[in-house]
Amino acid sequence: MHTSATDERRRPPPQLVVDGLTAGYGGATVVDDVSFTVGPGEVVALLGPNGAGKSTVLKAMVGQARITAGSVLLGGIDITSVRPHLLAGMGCGYVPQYRDVFDELTVRENLEMGGYLLGKEAIAKRIDDAMEVFPALAGMMDRPARKLSGGEHKMLAIARVMMSRPTLMALDEPTANLAPILGRRLLDEQIRAVVRSGAAVLLVEQRAAAALSVADWAYLLVAGRVVRSGHPAELRAQADFAEVFLGGGDATTAARNTSDVRA
Repeated sequence: MHTSATDERRRPPPQLVVDGLTAGYGGATVVDDVSFTVGPGEVVALLGPNGAGKSTVLKAMVGQARITAGSVLLGGIDITSVRPHLLAGMGCGYVPQYRDVFDELTVRENLEMGGYLLGKEAIAKRIDDAMEVFPALAGMMDRPARKLSGGEHKMLAIARVMMSRPTLMALDEPTANLAPILGRRLLDEQIRAVVRSGAAVLLVEQRAAAALSVADWAYLLVAGRVVRSGHPAELRAQADFAEVFLGGGDATTAARNTSDVRA
């Protein structure tokens, strides 16, 4: 895997370390020997064409896909075999692409569910903190989540996870089904605000160009393997990036032929 050693040394010490992760569903392997890191206050984008295994990496990290090899460390603690319902208390926040809020609960009730491990006063303080990041939600506290727009819905999903003050926020396609302008606003404003809280952010995103504009570092998956990593500007400058990694080329052939792929 090609990367710049100089740029790598400038990154913060890792909060999340995924090492040699091999995972899938049933007897099928989807991702093979995947390794990457995410540091506090850093947005790391995990990119690749459709079917590359990006969402499977996140699901393996949170116990929704079967891990057959490798490890996941968060803050130096091995969370590879931790049950999913315990991960939030260990600092792992996860926002799935779908079913990310309770539609029949109000905005306030969803936020309270996100802080269920906290006391009443602490919940109120965390809601205030979340509203600083997502002020548009402040006037919707009594509105059922099912009545929110797509952008409001996604803001609530992220705010709900923020209630537990995770040290890692893993986001699976947060701009899916959003209009381009709303997607860019979510990435440029809200995701950056999450980073300012000190969390490490792992972003899986199909809108690669938009993700690279907000990311501090990126890893590229092809056919279930990390084939390149680097600073976004460095990756964008590579001649075949747009063709292969934005989904326009034969990704499997690229992975087989490129000298950057690990043997």
